[in-house]
Amino acid sequence: MPDISPPHVTVDTSIWLRLHPGGTVHACYAGSCDREDGTRPSIEVLAPRTMDLTKKHELVVTSTAETGVTREAVRIALEVVPGPKGAPCPLPDQWSRQVLIGADGRIQVGGADDGHIIVPTSAETSGP
Repeated sequence: MPDISPPHVTVDTSIWLRLHPGGTVHACYAGSCDREDGTRPSIEVLAPRTMDLTKKHELVVTSTAETGVTREAVRIALEVVPGPKGAPCPLPDQWSRQVLIGADGRIQVGGADDGHIIVPTSAETSGP
């Protein structure tokens, strides 16, 4: 059976890093922080082993660029993402959440249905 990830938050930093060459992004969730160098387009923060998975906890994202340091915080809960069923090798459900760091450095939290970000197309965001 394939390995599954422990409870975690995935932080998509690709947009922000692309717009801030040389910048870094770090994240902490419920006091547990990433161990990356801050330049990866996606970072994963493992939830502390003793954390109550059913409650909201603080996610803190720190972005550093030439213009200075930005610290964003939001309280979010992990979501149960159902593993695919009926496959030859079914996977168990997982606790996770995905967030995106937007061009402005703000945290955009993935939906409650499956924890993934839905990025609107230009047609969905443009006005009349």
